Amino acid sequence: MIENEDYPIGNIVKRVREEKGLTQAELADLVGTSRAVIGNLESDRYSPTIKTINKVAKAMGLSLRITFE
Repeated sequence: MIENEDYPIGNIVKRVREEKGLTQAELADLVGTSRAVIGNLESDRYSPTIKTINKVAKAMGLSLRITFE
């Protein structure tokens, strides 16, 4: 499990999804996955791949940027 305070991916996905007015099911359809996968991602119950995160970002009209500091 990813520690939320270090990598708040689930929180970000949920916040943006809600801002876009999408349900988990609608986002899942756009991504090509199930609602359960989106729910698990938002709850940090699994560690998504970069490929999955990129698909989710694109489905919400965003781009993925990774930085190393």
